[in-house]
Amino acid sequence: MTPGPARPTTQEMSIADFVDLLWRGKRTALLVMGVTLSVGIVLSYLTPAQYQTRALLQLATREGQPIVSSENIIAVFETDAMVREIAESLHSSEQEARDRFTIASKGGKSFVEIRGRGTSPDDAKRTVELVSGMVLERLRTEYQPARDFLEKEIATITEERDSVKNKMARLETTEKNLNADVNTYRAKLKQYSGATSEAETRLVDTYTRLMSDARGQLESIVQQLADAKRRYAFLDEEIERKRIDPVYSLQPPEVEVAAVLPGSSRFIPPHLIPNIIYSGVLGAFLAVTWILVREFHFMRPRREARSRQVGGDVVGV
Repeated sequence: MTPGPARPTTQEMSIADFVDLLWRGKRTALLVMGVTLSVGIVLSYLTPAQYQTRALLQLATREGQPIVSSENIIAVFETDAMVREIAESLHSSEQEARDRFTIASKGGKSFVEIRGRGTSPDDAKRTVELVSGMVLERLRTEYQPARDFLEKEIATITEERDSVKNKMARLETTEKNLNADVNTYRAKLKQYSGATSEAETRLVDTYTRLMSDARGQLESIVQQLADAKRRYAFLDEEIERKRIDPVYSLQPPEVEVAAVLPGSSRFIPPHLIPNIIYSGVLGAFLAVTWILVREFHFMRPRREARSRQVGGDVVGV
């Protein structure tokens, strides 16, 4: 009997064949996914508990702009050298130190938020206090030029204020003398109010002119004195503002975020949902991989071998 045409040993798999293959292997897929999900959930709760504390540092500003920007601080504390220093203080590895703290801008460029994590509330708090202290120490160094500039500003304004004060004293003396002159001229005019002789008339004209000049000078002095007093008050307020205004604070206060009580730590729950999702995706991938490997490397070669054997027996007959 003439043998028929050779049958292909492999066939292309369509989508329907693939779906059917997965359906036939659904028990295996469910078993693998169940195992991976269980492992993911167990690992979520076996992972050491994590606690987190955060602090907010307000950066000093001048004329509404930070003296040192938050980006600059963040860049410094992300360097290997700074992380190594923090790791030494925490007695940990550099990678562990990187995992135990984060620093980022908060509420614009005038604030820096520091978050510390640890396996206990004390560990988290210690991390935040350590990093915050290092940030403040660096800021004090960075602010030194600004501090020097501020002191020079205050010294210059103080010198001008003292000069204005001396001018006020001179103007007050001049005002007092002019008032005395006006009163003297007024008394003389009163004395010669009934002048009849030519000499007395000339005296009246002279005192009238002198009193008019004195009054003109007095008005000018009074105006200058008022301006000087306003200038003095402005300079005095400017000095006080520069000394106490938080805009010029060179030691930023540490402010706890409102949602966290001062000095408290917050428990970080296990990442259960993400772990379930990751475990499910991994389980599905492993299940599909196993089904395909079993089909193409074990089951299909066996079926093809049996098919060839049956075909050979039929030809022999």
